[in-house]
Amino acid sequence: MSNDKTRINIKELKGIIENVTGSGSFIKKILDSLEFLAKNQEAFELYTKAIQDAIDAHPADAQNMSVDEFLDTYVHVSDIDDNNQSKFRNAILDLSSKGAYDKLPVTALTNLVKTFMNNPNRLESPRSGRITMETHYLTSDSIITYNGTDASYTLTVERVKELFAKRVQNGAKIFNFLLQKLNEQNYLENTEFQLAELVDAGIYSNTNSAYKGLKTVLDKLMRMHVEGTITVYDGRKKKQVFNAKAALVASRVISFKKCVVSMPSIIRNYAPYITILPRWGYALPNENAYMLLDYIYYLARQNTDKLRERGYFAISLDSIRMHLGLPTPEDVRDNSNREYGKLIVKPIEDAIVSIEDQQENNEITITPIYNHEYKDIHEYLNGYLEIRLTGSALEYMQQRAVEESKQKSKVMSLEKKKIAKKKSSKNDDAKE
Repeated sequence: MSNDKTRINIKELKGIIENVTGSGSFIKKILDSLEFLAKNQEAFELYTKAIQDAIDAHPADAQNMSVDEFLDTYVHVSDIDDNNQSKFRNAILDLSSKGAYDKLPVTALTNLVKTFMNNPNRLESPRSGRITMETHYLTSDSIITYNGTDASYTLTVERVKELFAKRVQNGAKIFNFLLQKLNEQNYLENTEFQLAELVDAGIYSNTNSAYKGLKTVLDKLMRMHVEGTITVYDGRKKKQVFNAKAALVASRVISFKKCVVSMPSIIRNYAPYITILPRWGYALPNENAYMLLDYIYYLARQNTDKLRERGYFAISLDSIRMHLGLPTPEDVRDNSNREYGKLIVKPIEDAIVSIEDQQENNEITITPIYNHEYKDIHEYLNGYLEIRLTGSALEYMQQRAVEESKQKSKVMSLEKKKIAKKKSSKNDDAKE
């Protein structure tokens, strides 16, 4: 790449992109990345050579891994300092469609926290009895319990009437951002980031609003405490691990430039599943739309087999109603004179439209399937959304399906060997 004839003219490319695409948060990232590469082209050529060498040495992984996974695993140049190397990596991800996603851990607990912050007054689950809410008769704290197959949690929220009377603005976005940074920084006890990153992501317009908004959200997370029991697997062996009560944010140090947050071990140590989320999602102005986008990728991670086999999966409209904290049909009938369209249908449809308008590269196709001449709201809610992913999002989910299938096969193979060994041992004992 050092040959002048093959040298990338980054400044010229930057000008072309500016003329063709105009402005926008995602485009700004591309332009900033190109500007950085233009100033450091000699070092960048060393870095790209290291990438090509890694591709030649590991062609299968280059084909199957996402860009960020491949760079993290195989690409490091000793002649380039770590700071610039990190900037080269991020610039490549910004310029790559496969890098237009952030990774974050997902569990039933992280999902519960986000749905609560989106609507503290209503928590439902498609499975009856899975989530319950009650008020402590002495403290008036809200006590939320979740009972799942492999985990049970108790979430205690202080000063509910004062601090959680309504949706926590940007609460779900900030919590996801913390999870994203936690993953990027290898689940250390203290997670650090610059407030400018929240602005670049599109969550806030400037660092002043980021400081105020972040402080509000973190203060509320400090009022939420969780304890629970998690089933941990080692092959087919399992054990129950109890986690003592701890605040979702144990401590935080925040200035107008930087923030340091400490999260509990129940989140740091027990997040076996990672999903992706489009970077443009942070800039969604409609918070229901962000919650729906987050729910799509949360469920996509659980439906990797379906995505691998047929390229789509389905989410019931009633499950979406519950996840967004929208009222039940009975509540609407009792309190709002049957305003189903305004209070249930329109928020769902507005969320879908907002995602479709904001998304880039048409990576998600959301197809509502229901009787458009429905007689009542129950018939509407019996419908579903067909979710199709394309490009690198689909590749990522399909690859997770392959890896999980291999892991299951490995476990089953070990189990068969153990059973065969036991039978052989019994037969030997019988012969004696």
